[in-house]
Amino acid sequence: MSIQTIKAYQSYLNNHIASSLGSLPLASMTPMHIQSFVGELRNKGLSEWTVKRIFNVVNASLNAAVKMELIKKNPASATEKPKVSVKETNAIWSICQVSSFLKHSAPSSYHIAYLLAITTGMRQGEILGLRWKDIDFENECLFIRQTLTHDGKVLKKGAKSKAGNRSIA
Repeated sequence: MSIQTIKAYQSYLNNHIASSLGSLPLASMTPMHIQSFVGELRNKGLSEWTVKRIFNVVNASLNAAVKMELIKKNPASATEKPKVSVKETNAIWSICQVSSFLKHSAPSSYHIAYLLAITTGMRQGEILGLRWKDIDFENECLFIRQTLTHDGKVLKKGAKSKAGNRSIA
């Protein structure tokens, strides 16, 4: 689990879960409590993605409680799970917009990073984790062998996922 994921889970716990469900004994928790909790999250104006992620943390925690025989049944399993509808995005740039952006970013010291992101689809941490030895000039190929964490303090071996460990022509 990445540092960023752990921070997100801690934030969910501290800002949402503990205040709503923390004082409730596990054995007395019902599907109605979970359903009300999801409603509270929505009423706070959180995005459906955030509501779903927080629900998933609660659900996984309750599944662990069942495995450890702290409760007999997971009350979240009997509730309506939050669903996120996939929205069509208009955020894809046209060739003209890409050209304009690259032209205007040319003087920037980040221009090469922008160029790599646009032309390869590499993530920010992958680009910032590149070293000269990760570039094969002869075969015109880049190798993702490490990433820089979001806080910019740690170089992590490998990519975000197994599929992320790859070469890019």
